Amino acid sequence: MNKKIWYLYAISLLIPVAVFAEPMTVKVGAYEFPPYFYSTHAKAGPKYEGATVALVDAINAIQSDIRLEIYLTSPKRRYLDFDRHQYDLIMFESLIWGWEGYPLEASRVFMGGGEVYVALEKPGRDQNFFNDVGSRSLVGILGYHYGFSNYISDDEYLNTKYRVFLSSDHERNLQLILLDRPSIAEVAIVTRSYLNLFMRDNPDSRGRFLVSEKCDQEYRHTILTRKQGVVSVEDLNRWLDILEKNGKLADIREKFGLVTPDSGKPKFSLLVK
Repeated sequence: MNKKIWYLYAISLLIPVAVFAEPMTVKVGAYEFPPYFYSTHAKAGPKYEGATVALVDAINAIQSDIRLEIYLTSPKRRYLDFDRHQYDLIMFESLIWGWEGYPLEASRVFMGGGEVYVALEKPGRDQNFFNDVGSRSLVGILGYHYGFSNYISDDEYLNTKYRVFLSSDHERNLQLILLDRPSIAEVAIVTRSYLNLFMRDNPDSRGRFLVSEKCDQEYRHTILTRKQGVVSVEDLNRWLDILEKNGKLADIREKFGLVTPDSGKPKFSLLVK
């Protein structure tokens, strides 16, 4: 063995093994929840987009010990998949959305927002139309938790107590409102940010919606992590602090029409980009 090779070999023995270790992969559960997460299909296969994807990429860029990867689940299946250890983190979530009793801890609140009621604009309709929204024909998303039902998402309960049509397609729900079929859909419940994006991408719909000034619920988004898991709450809060300081969280808010957690009651405002 020549001297150069021997020298490099000797030096390598002094370097901790951890230096050469690959980052540990941690799965992040994500389900259809635009603009927080949505998937599109292309020739190369499904493409994941949304604020969750942007946040995963931002966290991966500021540290090298953990590699976050998306695990695709669904609104209803996310609890079972968590129980089966298919993933350990879930973003833009709240402990009150059916997570009571699960071994989870929440990061600090890092994003705000809310869901609003949307009806078809008609002569004589005003904000009073939403006063008793539970008596209307409603359209929502299967597996979501809504404020009008006290966050109970059980299908049987919703179908018995309310007139609710549940789908898995946010755009379809808004299109049902535009079709003016009150026996099926008088009011859709959508995130304020998604409604902004829908109207931006469908300019003909502008002026056709009556949007509630009150929210079905106001979001105080956190990241949930498995108790005693690889990623601690302290890790999450440290990463969020870094991303707040370097402007990445602000970039995500601007791109996806989101707001800071201290913005007060969310108000509807059409994106113009």
